[in-house]
Amino acid sequence: MFQHNIRKIAEEIGVSHTTIYRTIRHPELVSEGKRKRIVEELIGRGIPLKRDDRLVVLVLQENNPSRYNQNLAEKIQQNLKKCGIQLIIKKDPAEALPFIQNAETVISINGFTDEYAAKIRAANDDILLISLLNGENADILISPDDFSGGKTAAEYMLEHQYTERVLVLMQYSREVGNSFENRAQAFQLYMRGLLPECSVSILKLPFFGIFDCKNPMKHFFANLTPKQYPQAIFCTGRFSGNLCVDFLRENNLKIPILGYDEPAKGDKLHSYDRIVFSLESIVNWCVFFVCNRHSLKVDDPIRVMTKAKIMECGNSRKQKRTKTGTEKKAMKHKKINSKNKQKNTKERI
Repeated sequence: MFQHNIRKIAEEIGVSHTTIYRTIRHPELVSEGKRKRIVEELIGRGIPLKRDDRLVVLVLQENNPSRYNQNLAEKIQQNLKKCGIQLIIKKDPAEALPFIQNAETVISINGFTDEYAAKIRAANDDILLISLLNGENADILISPDDFSGGKTAAEYMLEHQYTERVLVLMQYSREVGNSFENRAQAFQLYMRGLLPECSVSILKLPFFGIFDCKNPMKHFFANLTPKQYPQAIFCTGRFSGNLCVDFLRENNLKIPILGYDEPAKGDKLHSYDRIVFSLESIVNWCVFFVCNRHSLKVDDPIRVMTKAKIMECGNSRKQKRTKTGTEKKAMKHKKINSKNKQKNTKERI
């Protein structure tokens, strides 16, 4: 380290050389903001530092991350900060490598490619790899359970008596085993068990492009009579759910929708019931593994799957099956008989 001209580097960074020495040897004596800036400057200049168990790198692996991924990264950063752990967030995997050399843990949203995982191991053979949402090349995977989501969706259809025809809108990706495909397959599987008589159609939509996505929907409905329209539509992602709402509104169609993921902040135009996973659960598990990194023995990969739940945003409560007149009378007689039994019991006593 000290073969580099520390005084010159300090002058270029705009701090004293004493502050740089303190950052390296006694980081607790340097304010967090200044320490972070100095560490990033030193690593960016290719100056090796000792591995720091308070340094974690999170790689977004996308130049324009989704709001969900950005929010997930920021929440992890905030929670780790409370534990005294510094999290550096990088969008470019190549740019993150110099920081990974000195870190104890690297987190990736949507997984590590084989090539990138190999580069990380080569740069730091003692690193812990944590993958969020997707990926198979990590020591620890924390992900929503898409099959649990499919089961929840099938149970929702049964509860709301959509027992004849259901359409699934699945965003199509070339990636094998992607979340959208897993959700659609799990839904289809559980529907066969819960409602074997129900017809489930899967309509694949391009991954991006509103116009390209609406065309398949137009063709689908054009080939059906109103009596053949689906009773409900299950959308495997927020994009397809919002697109479906817009399409139905444009064509004056009233078909209930069950979608995925929480609505974007401030979005009041796309109101429908959704399957959601707790973001806090993913964040808490991630922070737990980072904080207990040294007490963990990760010989085999660890898989943590978070469960799904229904967020009621639409008019599903009105659509739930109501009791018939006969059923109401039966319930009334049941209550009367119960009261009479209690009355007779008291009289005997």
